[in-house]
This record gives sequence, C-alpha cells and structure tokens, in this order.
Amino acid sequence: GAASNVTILSGGELVVSGGTLSGVTISSGADVVFEVVSSGLSASGQTIASGLSQTVVSGGVAIGTNVLRGGAQYVSSGGTASGTIVVASGVEDVYSSGTAIDATVSALGVRNIYAGGTASAASVLAGGREVIEGWLATDTTVFDGASAVISSGGIAAGTTISSGGSEYVYSGGVASNTTVLQGGADYIS
Repeated sequence: GAASNVTILSGGELVVSGGTLSGVTISSGADVVFEVVSSGLSASGQTIASGLSQTVVSGGVAIGTNVLRGGAQYVSSGGTASGTIVVASGVEDVYSSGTAIDATVSALGVRNIYAGGTASAASVLAGGREVIEGWLATDTTVFDGASAVISSGGIAAGTTISSGGSEYVYSGGVASNTTVLQGGADYIS
C-alpha cells in the first residue's frame, strides 16, 4: 500500500510491513511507536521525534528522514539511509553492513558508525559530531564548530576540515587523504 502526509499523535501507533510512505510525522508523546523499514519498503520524508526510532533493516530504504531531539535512526545490515538530517541531540547509528549516504549532522546531533558500517558524503555542521568506531566513512566535510572522531578500528577517507572544524584521530584509528583548510584542525594521538 501507499500512505502520505500521515501524522501520528500521542497514543497512536504506526505499523509498517510494506509499501511506500512519505511525509510521516510522529509526534512527541506517541505511545509505543516503533517503525521498521524492511525489505521492499521505501520510506521518505519522515520525522522522528523524542523517544521514537526508525530502524532500517535488510532491503529497506529510508530517504530524507529528519531525526529530532531524542529521536534515533538505526541502520542495520543490508539497510540504506540516504539524506538523513540529524539535529538537536538526535542520533543516527550505522551498524555492520548498513549504509548511510549524504547525511547532515548539526546542532548536537550525533552520527555513530560502528564495526562494519559504511557512511559516505556526510556534512557535519556546527554542534554536530560524527564518531567512526569500527569501519569506514568517506568524503565527510566537517564545518565550523563541528567535529569528527576516529577511534580504534575506524577509518576516515577523504575528509575535508573547514575553518573552525576539528578531526580527532585516536589510537587504532586511521585517517587518509584528509584536507585541512585554513582555520581547521586535525589532532592525532
């Protein structure tokens, strides 16, 4: 089936098992709302608010998800998230064999790439943070007031650090082909 411009209010429930969704808003205070984007399902333009989550599993595709304060997006094996926007203490977690493309992370948002996860073409804006803990992030741009952290087992390739941005490479982490622009900083420890 197909659904568009759906708003889930407090006490409402959204159950997704197939089809296409667009323009879904899940309001803060909704009860037991847990969305799984599974094989054969494409979900676009959704907003994930406080205390709620979106899980993208094998064969599922999430496009243009907005993750707000207290919300979370989980991209697991075989799942793909494209164009996610993470703001105000929202979280995007990319797990083994999950793929995240073209994310924007800002205003205390956090993006975590765990062992086996792959992320590319992220923009990390003021107050945002990308943490690479286990595998690969390519072509990230770190802007003023933002940071990228590469810890043990993490690999960052093709990162661009703009003025006021920072990259921290800790023991066991690898950064290659990094470009540090005037006013940017790259810290290796």
